[in-house]
Amino acid sequence: MGQSCSRILCHRKRSNTKDDYVNPIPAHLTDALDINLSERPLETCEVCFASLPMNKISTLPCLHRYCSSCLDHVYNLSISQQTLFPPQCCYIELYFKLDRRHLPDTTIIAYLLKKEEHDTVDKTYCRKCSRWIHPMYIFDNTGFCKDCKSKTCTICKEKCHAGKECPKDPAIQVTERLGSQSGWKRCWKCKAMVELVAGCNKLT
Repeated sequence: MGQSCSRILCHRKRSNTKDDYVNPIPAHLTDALDINLSERPLETCEVCFASLPMNKISTLPCLHRYCSSCLDHVYNLSISQQTLFPPQCCYIELYFKLDRRHLPDTTIIAYLLKKEEHDTVDKTYCRKCSRWIHPMYIFDNTGFCKDCKSKTCTICKEKCHAGKECPKDPAIQVTERLGSQSGWKRCWKCKAMVELVAGCNKLT
C-alpha cells in the first residue's frame, strides 16, 4: 500500500523546471493513444472507388457512400438541371443538412437558391434570359431581372404592360365577360369599365 501511494505521489511530483515534469499518464496508455492516422479504417466511394478516411465519406439515406467530390458532382448536376432537382440517390432525396459539411461554399449557396426557386409556387422567369426572378424583385405583377434588367409580367409571363392591366389576368377576364354581358364599355383614356346610366353611347 505504501509503495502504491509513493508511486502516485511520484507521478504527481512537479519540479520548478519544465523538463523535470513527470507525466501522470502511464506509458502503456500513451502508447495506446498515439494512433497513426494512416492506420485508421478507410471507406470506399461507390462511384469513383476511392478509398478515403471515414470523415471524407458521406453515407446517403439509401446507405450508399459518396466521397466529397462525387457528392459535389451530384448536387451541381441537380442544380443545373431542373428535372434532377432535388438531388437523389435510389429515388430517395439526399439529406442536405448532413451533406453540407462535405460540400464547398459555392455549391451550398447555389443549392439554397435553387431550393428556394423549387419551392416557389408561381414561378416567374425572365422573358429574355430565362433566369428565375426572385419574389423580392417582383412589384405590382412585374418582375425585374437583376441580370439583364428586363421586365416580365408575372401573370402572362410575357413583356410587362407598362402600367396597363394584363389581358390574361383571370380577374380582368371575368370583368370583361361581365361587362360584355351588361353592356359596359371601357373609358378610352383611363381604360376603366363604365356603365351607361343615361345619355348617348358616345364616350367623351
